[in-house]
Amino acid sequence: MKKTIKMVLAMTVLGMISAALLTGVYAWTNPIIEANLRQIFFEKIEEYLPEAKDTENITEEDQYPEIHVVYGPDDELIGFMIENTAGGYGGDILYFAIADE
Repeated sequence: MKKTIKMVLAMTVLGMISAALLTGVYAWTNPIIEANLRQIFFEKIEEYLPEAKDTENITEEDQYPEIHVVYGPDDELIGFMIENTAGGYGGDILYFAIADE
């Protein structure tokens, strides 16, 4: 009985340490990943709509695909960008579709 309690206690402590480490790594890397995704987003807009100056997300929160309105100089509408994900073998695949006006 005493051996079982020690084993359960050891596994509980190990689980708590693992959870704390995973939480710390996620908190450290998530802002970097989000910044890289935003950079890719704006690079794709500039690649296909070089005159783009601003975007507006017109999709409701947590709804996919995300639809962005792209504005050019003088706040005129110049196109749309759709951002979506699809399941792949190694995880989600992020893709963009861009249409000019």
